[in-house]
Amino acid sequence: MHGRRFIDLTGKRFGRWTVLAILRDRGAVRWLCRCDCGTSRIVHGKLLRKGKSKSCGCLKRELSRKRATTHGMSGTKEYTA
Repeated sequence: MHGRRFIDLTGKRFGRWTVLAILRDRGAVRWLCRCDCGTSRIVHGKLLRKGKSKSCGCLKRELSRKRATTHGMSGTKEYTA
């Protein structure tokens, strides 16, 4: 790898990602990761180590849904009364 030191991330966790395997392609190193929700994706190691990638997107959707929900009672009989 052009004189750079290689750090094996296999088995480590980064946010909701668990690193499963290394994928090498023409000198580039990427990692096969599985999110806690079950989705598998290929992620750059730099994004994992710097905390730029924490999940497949499920975390962002979850937090967005949580922010948009005020009380969760809209549409119930009690709320419309």
